[in-house]
Amino acid sequence: MEIEGVIMNDNEFVLPKEVKDNINFLKSKNVWHILSENSKVIGCGEAAVNRNRLGYKGIPIFDELKSELGFFINKENKEEKVLIHCRGNQKLDRLKISEILNSEYQRVTMSTEKKGLINPFGKHFRNLRQIFDISTEKKFHPPYTMMTNAGDFKYALEFEVHSLIDSLENASVRDVIRVDNYKNYIRHKIGILTGNGPNSGMLLWEKINECVKQELHSRLHYAFRGDLSYPEIIIVSVPDMGISMELDKRLNSTEEVLIKSTINLCQNDITIMCIACNTTQYYKNKIENICNLYNVRFISISDVINNYLKSNNIKKFDFLGISHVVEFKKLSAFRELNDKYTIPVLSSDAIDKIYDIALLAKKDIDTAVNLLRNLIKNQTKCDTVVIALTEISTILSKHEKTNQGKIIIDSLQLLADNVAKIYVDGIFDTLYVNMDKNLLGFELLEKDTDKQGVEQELRNILYEIDDEFVPSLSYSDSTAFSLGVSTANNNKLENYLKNMLNQAIILSKKKSDHQIVGFISYIPNYSVEFKNKENIICYYISTVGVTKGWRGHGITKQFYKMIEEIVKGQTISTHVATKTWSTNKTHIKILTCLGYKKISTIENDIGNGIHTVYFAKKIISNKNNEIAGNY
Repeated sequence: MEIEGVIMNDNEFVLPKEVKDNINFLKSKNVWHILSENSKVIGCGEAAVNRNRLGYKGIPIFDELKSELGFFINKENKEEKVLIHCRGNQKLDRLKISEILNSEYQRVTMSTEKKGLINPFGKHFRNLRQIFDISTEKKFHPPYTMMTNAGDFKYALEFEVHSLIDSLENASVRDVIRVDNYKNYIRHKIGILTGNGPNSGMLLWEKINECVKQELHSRLHYAFRGDLSYPEIIIVSVPDMGISMELDKRLNSTEEVLIKSTINLCQNDITIMCIACNTTQYYKNKIENICNLYNVRFISISDVINNYLKSNNIKKFDFLGISHVVEFKKLSAFRELNDKYTIPVLSSDAIDKIYDIALLAKKDIDTAVNLLRNLIKNQTKCDTVVIALTEISTILSKHEKTNQGKIIIDSLQLLADNVAKIYVDGIFDTLYVNMDKNLLGFELLEKDTDKQGVEQELRNILYEIDDEFVPSLSYSDSTAFSLGVSTANNNKLENYLKNMLNQAIILSKKKSDHQIVGFISYIPNYSVEFKNKENIICYYISTVGVTKGWRGHGITKQFYKMIEEIVKGQTISTHVATKTWSTNKTHIKILTCLGYKKISTIENDIGNGIHTVYFAKKIISNKNNEIAGNY
């Protein structure tokens, strides 16, 4: 018997009874499957980290099947169990499920041990009514299979979802997850146009793949899974593009070649296009116009160089390329660089040598490298050298030690970095977003200028969550802690936002693209009169907001913990306080878990049966020895 990750003989090993029963069931139904062994795991996140598939440890949480056992009252007025399935990074929408069942759906409370062993083919579950979310059948990312426990915490089964669903007698496929759970998934197909022989295009391809590998590793150490993680890339090598070396003499013929090649490449269903050539960047605007017609994003070398120089605050550098590029005249796509930065003028001798290096690189790269070393040593004047010639890029890829103590910025490398990041951004959040809390960063906004930079994103979140508050935020222009004072009025949400921006704010951002997914606003040193008429200074939490797609990640808890740490650093002990409404069970549960005590309730303050509830927690300063109070 061969199990992925372990090879053993039948007489040396006996599978658990439940695992063997599940395998036999899948075999009897002709469902393709592979058994694998992993360490003991409970829960989708932990399981996905440890799954073995195709020789790699760890699969995207997107490929881990999440299963929930629930019940409803059927037409016979009897309680009936139902099994609901989605992908591991998704959240079930119980209202959608209730509508499908025509009855209120409720989750079955289970022990951790049993909860970790729910699967669609187990003998206790396979005959139940089962609902799979529509996303489980869609093909997003190779190898297009999913995994779940095999009836034991140490074993998993990989399977084809559509085949499994067909094998179950009472299974259906419906939309059962929360809105926008996988809207960010884009698996880009990259098109590379190259000339001068295929060398520069092949080098760009190689660099993109290496950058994808590094980017995945840096975000999550096991996210890279070999060939399956690389993008699909089409390279079109057009020898005719070699005429661009004499662009001034062959302007129209070069344009004709480039436009025809761009159209052909776009017709291959690519989503990103780039050209492994600096000279033909001159046609950037025309290329972009064609790409826009095909909904393709063109990544130009001139843009990536400009962005890199700006973000790294580089003001002065040498610029190496053929004459059409580096003389910054009409035919150069890099003219604006000469207006923004200090770039020494290359001598005519240096430009001639660059041209010779470009021609020689195609024939004898080892000889070309010596000319390049001498050029950098004798003809450059700055500590930083920007390379805008793909032939030099090919030399640098084979002979790294040519920098002569200079900082070398290779335009082809910058292009690869940008393309790789766009590709990884497209797949990463959907595949891995729930896997690691380190995917989120937290930032305290202290300056008004910082708040202005994020105002629109905060506004978007407030509009998204407005109607979830009781009363809705759009009817409250006050964020204040006010016992017994109703704040409901007809002011717009903009008033609420303006009030909130005057307070301290902590943001939660995705590290991948810095998108804000949550915030908490609070007022330090706020005076509150508690129920015993005692005035107490507190840190008052006015608003907590987390976008719908990012709930269940512990963001709100982390916000409160961060504020408590801020309070601990003060010279005196104080309280953290907030208010909510009595039916906000999720927030009240978080507050209770963190040790907050209910200090006051105003019954029917918001509506019939909906009370305003106040919570507080005393935080002891690290700088004194005060003993905690009653709350």
